[in-house]
Amino acid sequence: MRAHQIVRIIVLAIAGLLIAFGVFSLIFSWSSFWELCQWREARPLDVEVDLSQPGEFSYQFILECPYAYSCDLLLILPPSLSGESKPDDLLAGLEACYSIMDSYGLELPHLRELHLEPLTAASGEPILLEAIGRLPEDTYTFRLTVSQGAGALSGVKQRLIMTYAVGFHALGPFMALALGVFALVGGAILIKKKPDTRQGTHPAAAADGTE
Repeated sequence: MRAHQIVRIIVLAIAGLLIAFGVFSLIFSWSSFWELCQWREARPLDVEVDLSQPGEFSYQFILECPYAYSCDLLLILPPSLSGESKPDDLLAGLEACYSIMDSYGLELPHLRELHLEPLTAASGEPILLEAIGRLPEDTYTFRLTVSQGAGALSGVKQRLIMTYAVGFHALGPFMALALGVFALVGGAILIKKKPDTRQGTHPAAAADGTE
């Protein structure tokens, strides 16, 4: 077997490995992106509440997302209402606090008796009440106490939800996509590259030619 044939086999083997790696990266990118989309849409806590009058409520929820760096607590109101009024006006007069207990029934020290108040909200969007921070995967109990209700919410349908905030892990699928594309392109270039079959001139033949 000639040297250039051996080189060609090695090049084709490398090209095959690059293509296999590229295909795997693209599949991983798609599955990771789909998983992150599912976590972004997930609502570990999604309950109907009434913040217009005093009361106490207790809800159980489960945190399962391994990529979340925080959990956001939001209030969802009808689009027409949240689009016409400011969050501060809607929650005017509200005096409410909440606490979170872990699966052992112990209150989390940094989440004890926190007061609900609007932080940010765009027109017609859910009202961000609290960025809770990173919590380990576990089963929790959310306890809400309304001491004084918000009169503007009387008769209004309200939902309290919790969502996952996903950070730098969202870059993973895009990095895998880029690696997959580069690997496929590199493999294709190696396959299409023509081998160099030029042979050096034998010294004896060169001598004969000069004679």
